[in-house]
Amino acid sequence: MILPHTPEQAERWRARGPEPIQLAPEGWTRTEVTSAFPNERCYELRRGSASVTVTRWWDRPLHPGGPMVTESTRAIEIDGHSLDLATTSQFDGRPRQVGVVFVRGEDWLVRIVFDSCSDATCDEICAAVRIIGELPT
Repeated sequence: MILPHTPEQAERWRARGPEPIQLAPEGWTRTEVTSAFPNERCYELRRGSASVTVTRWWDRPLHPGGPMVTESTRAIEIDGHSLDLATTSQFDGRPRQVGVVFVRGEDWLVRIVFDSCSDATCDEICAAVRIIGELPT
């Protein structure tokens, strides 16, 4: 299912910038992932078997994705902000254990998904994130 949007919204999203977060950790390979949605940008970071997928949406996701079941959460810090990192038993509607954290801005959302990452690796990535966009007050 794709949520409705107008051509004007799509044009506004394409013209937006800068990205609301910066993430460029040393020693990781970055690959851009093509998206069919005008408000979405996605890239993957890899180091060994560890994978981190970062997805940014302007406003809200146009495709809600599948259900997520949270097994546990732990507090993490991203650029001085306390957030929860969830460990899942189901992600995007299928059995899958990943770590996931959402960073919400005024008119944007970023999802960071950690696959085959230790807690130390998740902490390393979270420490490397810089928030550029405005967060709700």
